[in-house]
Amino acid sequence: MAGGNKTSSRSGLGQRESIGNPLNLTLGRRPVSAASTRRGFKGSARVVPQPQQPEEDEAVTKQPNALGFTAWFEEKIVEYSSKSRPYAITRFRKCIMTYFPEDASLGIEEPKIKNSGYMGGTYLKRSKCKHESGRAFTPGDFVVGQDINVYGQIFTIADADTTTRRNYRNIYGFQQPAAVDIPDDGFAEERARKGIPKPRHDPKPKRVDHLAGMPPGTHDVLRFFCAYQDDRTDGDEDRRYVLHFFLRDGTVEVKECKTEGVQPFPNLLNRSKLPKDTFFNPDTPMYDANQPKQVSWEDLRCGSTIMVWGRSLLLLSCDRTTELFYQRKGIAQNPMQVEEDKGPAFPKTLPPYNGVGAENDLYSMGLSLQPKIVKSTTDEFKRWQMADNKVLRFEMEFAHNDVSDMDKQRRFVTNYNLGDDTIMVFEPPIRNSGLEAGVFLGRQRYKKYVPDQREGKGLKNHGSVLSRWLRPADFYDGAIVPFEHPSTGRLLQTFRVIGADGFTRRIEAEKKQNAGGHLNVVIEQLAERLCAARVQVREILKANDASGRGLPSEEFKLILKDLEHASQKDSHGVSANVLDEDVLEQICWTYADPDEKDLVRYNDFVDALVLSAPMPKIPKLSACGVAGSAAVAAAGKNLEKQLIEALRMQVGNGDCNGGNMRQSFRREDHQRRGCVDEESWFRVLKKHKVHGALTMDDTRQLQMKYTEVSRITAGIEYERLCDKIYEGDFGDYMKKLLMSLPERGDLQAVDRDEYRAAIAGGNKIPTVKECLKKTTHAVRLCEVTGSGVPIENQLNERLKLCLRSFASAFGRNHRKKKLRRNLMAFDTANAGSCTREAFEKSVDAIIAAGWCDIDARDLDLLYNYLFPRPWTRLDNNALLDALCSRDVKGVMRMHRNAEQQEEDPRFLFKGYGG
Repeated sequence: MAGGNKTSSRSGLGQRESIGNPLNLTLGRRPVSAASTRRGFKGSARVVPQPQQPEEDEAVTKQPNALGFTAWFEEKIVEYSSKSRPYAITRFRKCIMTYFPEDASLGIEEPKIKNSGYMGGTYLKRSKCKHESGRAFTPGDFVVGQDINVYGQIFTIADADTTTRRNYRNIYGFQQPAAVDIPDDGFAEERARKGIPKPRHDPKPKRVDHLAGMPPGTHDVLRFFCAYQDDRTDGDEDRRYVLHFFLRDGTVEVKECKTEGVQPFPNLLNRSKLPKDTFFNPDTPMYDANQPKQVSWEDLRCGSTIMVWGRSLLLLSCDRTTELFYQRKGIAQNPMQVEEDKGPAFPKTLPPYNGVGAENDLYSMGLSLQPKIVKSTTDEFKRWQMADNKVLRFEMEFAHNDVSDMDKQRRFVTNYNLGDDTIMVFEPPIRNSGLEAGVFLGRQRYKKYVPDQREGKGLKNHGSVLSRWLRPADFYDGAIVPFEHPSTGRLLQTFRVIGADGFTRRIEAEKKQNAGGHLNVVIEQLAERLCAARVQVREILKANDASGRGLPSEEFKLILKDLEHASQKDSHGVSANVLDEDVLEQICWTYADPDEKDLVRYNDFVDALVLSAPMPKIPKLSACGVAGSAAVAAAGKNLEKQLIEALRMQVGNGDCNGGNMRQSFRREDHQRRGCVDEESWFRVLKKHKVHGALTMDDTRQLQMKYTEVSRITAGIEYERLCDKIYEGDFGDYMKKLLMSLPERGDLQAVDRDEYRAAIAGGNKIPTVKECLKKTTHAVRLCEVTGSGVPIENQLNERLKLCLRSFASAFGRNHRKKKLRRNLMAFDTANAGSCTREAFEKSVDAIIAAGWCDIDARDLDLLYNYLFPRPWTRLDNNALLDALCSRDVKGVMRMHRNAEQQEEDPRFLFKGYGG
């Protein structure tokens, strides 16, 4: 044999194999190339011809070379000092996992991270690992989001690369789930902060070049966009600034953005070093100039607050170059998601409808300076052509119980013109009654008055947001019909229908009262009353359903009677009972469970009530501010609300199942599991034509929202979705109606704060002014400092701030002398002390003279703290020395002595001590 290799043997096909490497027993030896010889192979290595392998199956040839995943595992830190942070006991280590399908081998690499304390590199060499069950790993064991056990170490697969996802989809027919986030152990910021070396054992600190080691041409200025609002005066707008941090020398510069209508002032802070937590301006130019704690680039984070000589600047965002600089340092700068404040929002009011034109024109042209054109349809014209001369005649009487005997004998004839929906009420003559017969109500369109429970606020006969135009279905035997004037909103009269002529009865029999059967009319009237009474129907019915499968028919009837009785308390005589035994039996039969006839599916009944609830023509509200990004716009969407608005327009449409989406889902759910698959999901959405209200992304979002993670293969839970769409909370519905658009100038019934909250919709993103107000209030109360570190002793810090403010105002010699002179003027007994009244008047006199200015809130804190008793008297010299020297401990000592001080009887006499 060549080379004298005695440890080799010849195979049956003439191939030379080495028995020293166990991998060759299964993999076969690869041919040796010249490149491998140059890399260090010694001896005479020649290329051995490979035997012809048999043709492999098509599935084998499709096997990918390697599958790459990103994974992480948790490691507990046992040894840690007592000074460690609470999160510093666990680390999450990121790894790169590679699986080779050709031989079911696995290799794991850990990326090297600077200053992490770990070597990194190869965590597990490529080898054949076994599953915890004893078999070899397969591609099906590697799923994003699931755990995998490798030699006792639990790895969580976080993501797969693009090629691996494509191989799983094309070869294995499996779609990998979306990537999951790797938990943050809190060490990224600590590594970045400790990565900058600090000089030691040098009395003169050297200048640290922050740009050392960076590529040439790197931007040496960090730019942040800030905002500030002075909380000492109310109504001031927020001011915008640009903060520049120079990395060469660690200096800070703050420039003011130009604002229209404001006197320009270019620089809030000239380029200089800025000490940390500088609450007030220095007394001398050299004050705090060489403080060891200076603001550095590590202290600048989007969303945090930095104190610039008494002004708390809120860092909103930064530019792209600054963001890339912090990314290289391992710090992520996340700009604040805020919305621009467009000023206070006031409720919009509409003028009363004067009867000219259509009411849609009023809503379209009365809410904007540029009137919108309402596109008229041909439905009304076709109806006028078909029913121009058709008139329905009803006989009515007064529906009030407290009418006189003469009024009980009066009868009225109502003519309802089907061509234009106009109504005229005529009173026939009664002989020897003394009443003049004729037209009782002139011919025009009238509304049906539905009370909205605002009469208790002095708003009776001011219209109702639930009122709607009268329809032929409102007139039937025994019906209570309240007439409301469309212009003034006044309740004109309430009638009861007691009969109709032969033509009208034939029309009603043919057209089913033009609104479906009698059950639909009853449900519509019941929905109006429950909506006016603000009843939470679904919660009441669900509370009585102990089994969760439905309510017994007898119990369901009792609950409906109680709900109808509760809705009639504030009806003021404009409603009557509509739920008799026949109607209740029909409701129970219609919504009965097909499996158990004695149980009533109350969810379907509540869905019908929601679809039949009054739907006033009120335009949609828009948010106060314009969203600055697509994420802000998406946050304000309420997909369920958009769905119910589209479904309520489908009532009476048989092609869309009358807007009842729950029944459509049940027809697709043949096994009655309470969920449907994706194909049935889109089939139902297409049937109800929701593509006009929702986009494909919205439907996907709804699909993921109502699909449990543990039941991914089960489908979409449509019962939970329909409960949210058909909510059945009429109290919340009425509250939104009353505050969304008060009609006829009715502003006293609307809370403007609630209106502004409702006009924002689902958008919970705060405005810049709200963030500034919250930040400034927290800094003033010493809840947090400018660096964001909580303060334990808030009283000490608040006193320190107040004393700094007082010393800045009265610390100068001439102001201090004037204050002492005023205190002596109030001390008529020459006692050398002052009361709270004397101290307040002395300070106010100097401020009124224009010598200085100080925040009134700081003065109130000092007054209340230094003078806890009405008879408290403090020494003038000791008081001024403690205040002007910023002696916090001395002020606290004076407070303790003042609490123990007793009242001096000499000062009770008039003329002694003022």
